[in-house]
Amino acid sequence: MKEFDLKRGWQEVLKLLRPLVRSFVRKARTRFEDGQVVLMFSKKEIFYFQGAQKHLEEIKAATLRVLGANVVLKLED
Repeated sequence: MKEFDLKRGWQEVLKLLRPLVRSFVRKARTRFEDGQVVLMFSKKEIFYFQGAQKHLEEIKAATLRVLGANVVLKLED
């Protein structure tokens, strides 16, 4: 998937999420890796990472619907 397609698609994913969930994932940096969307959070953003973890099923469903891909969360070292 091209970087442009991911950015555009990700904006569509965000529109499907509830505002609370959207606020958690907005802090993440997105990239497409090995056929899945990776949301990267820095250690400073642990609160947002944990919030995204709690709502991972909703995030996965929206991502699959729009981008046809799985999503994973990663916390940077």
